[in-house]
Amino acid sequence: MKSFIRPWLWKPTKSPVTSWASLPRSLVELSITHCNLAEDAFPTDITSLSSLSFLDLSHNPIRCLPDCIKGLDGLQRLYVTSCQSLQTLVVSQHLEELLRGDDDSLEKVTFSSCSHRPKLIHYTDKCDNLVELMPYVKLEPIGNVDAEILNHVGLSNLESILNQIVELDICYAGVSRKLPLQGCHETHIFSSFLPGSKVPPFFNFMNTGSSISFVVPSQLNSRIRGLGVCSLYCLRDQDQHSLLDYASRYVELHTIVSNTTKGLIWSHWPMVFGNLQVGEDMIWLSYWKFENGQLEGGDELNVTVTGERLFKEVGVHGVYEEEQEKKSSKVQSTSEEEICRSQISPYGHVVPGNVPADPTSAKLYQLGCRHGMDCKYCPRLCPVPWTF
Repeated sequence: MKSFIRPWLWKPTKSPVTSWASLPRSLVELSITHCNLAEDAFPTDITSLSSLSFLDLSHNPIRCLPDCIKGLDGLQRLYVTSCQSLQTLVVSQHLEELLRGDDDSLEKVTFSSCSHRPKLIHYTDKCDNLVELMPYVKLEPIGNVDAEILNHVGLSNLESILNQIVELDICYAGVSRKLPLQGCHETHIFSSFLPGSKVPPFFNFMNTGSSISFVVPSQLNSRIRGLGVCSLYCLRDQDQHSLLDYASRYVELHTIVSNTTKGLIWSHWPMVFGNLQVGEDMIWLSYWKFENGQLEGGDELNVTVTGERLFKEVGVHGVYEEEQEKKSSKVQSTSEEEICRSQISPYGHVVPGNVPADPTSAKLYQLGCRHGMDCKYCPRLCPVPWTF
């Protein structure tokens, strides 16, 4: 059963309560478009439409989804196009389809979990101001990023770079924007892009070209907890003829970290990347977190950067932490607080993957943008399916 509520129902001569009450609970599809309804104008008894699977709220001045929508557990398709006051979109249902667009004010889209992301997300246009697609990616000014993360990629002194501007292709929003330097938080990887002409000496393992191999150093009473990776790239000759075509700038860039000793491979395709012009160079910084034996001193490691740009240099910096067998209660309390924070935040998680029993049977984990099994830049291995 379908129902269409038109604007005339909301004139003073008609009672909104009567209009809602007349809707049968067996209703499956409901369109409430062009009704000039704000989010606080929706009656709570809409939650009684327990059979509703399709809802169209397009062309209404809502700033967020009405609270009563959260109770529609059977909702599968949601349309919110041309809601030009829409600022946040919090989706609690496990939707099959989400359609949105023409909402320049939208800044944040939130799904209750990664498993609740709609199978189909249609954008009728670009999202110029979208900075967070939670729990997948969040973009913020570099000065707002936690100092510890910045230290891991050699950005301990921001004063000299805070005024720099970089053009970013924001893949999840379908836009290219010139912004002050940004930090990009993804589920597992932190990235940042900035102008530069060489890999900084902070990265103690360096090589010319797109790849570097080395044995992870061991440090007394310390274990390695992460890697800071830096690469320097520029345009290839064939890229210089297609800069005016936006679609051609939606390029693939991959950092591939291979622990050949453990048989673990991670390939990261960032959801945001730095754009550049002819004659310019760009630095790509990323931080990777490891634990549970994924990376240890003595492991043979290869780091390769590849994709639709020319990579000129690559550098790696190991991040270590001191191992302590006995900790005071105060330290334990702090550790518990950190665990709590990591559970709340959807970003900065340890990369997925358990050490295989047979290291010769390497496992591939694809991070960031959806690569697909036929990704031409990933190693020819069947990627391991994993959950967040």
